[in-house]
Amino acid sequence: MEAIPNVQIEWEWRGRTIRNMSLMTFGRQMYLIRESYSPSGVMMSLLPVGD
Repeated sequence: MEAIPNVQIEWEWRGRTIRNMSLMTFGRQMYLIRESYSPSGVMMSLLPVGD
C-alpha cells in the first residue's frame, strides 16, 4: 500500500489486532512485525505467518 501522507498499517487475525511482539493465547504463537524502508523511501510492513 502506498500513500501520501504515509498510512498506518494494522494487522488483524480473527478480529484481534496483532501488535509487534504480541503473544496469542491459542498455540502460544508470538508475532514479530518487521517495519523497514526500501531504498526509494517506501515503508514496508511484513508479518510472516507459518504453521
